[in-house]
Amino acid sequence: MLTREILTEIEDIGIEAKRVSGLAGALFSAFYEGSGSYKEYEWAFDSMLNQAHNLSNKLTDLRDNATAIFRKEANK
Repeated sequence: MLTREILTEIEDIGIEAKRVSGLAGALFSAFYEGSGSYKEYEWAFDSMLNQAHNLSNKLTDLRDNATAIFRKEANK
């Protein structure tokens, strides 16, 4: 993975994080102002959890790739 690819991936992860944050805000507002039944919002909580999990995996991969690049550069 090249440095510019890492920067692009960081930007993509940042955009995705903003989406998850927006979904969380909307979901919690709707839940607390709505009927209060979790069943109505269960799909949204599941979606938010999946998105957060995917972001976590992407960050782990990015960290591993960046670490490999930095080690390679240090050994030159």
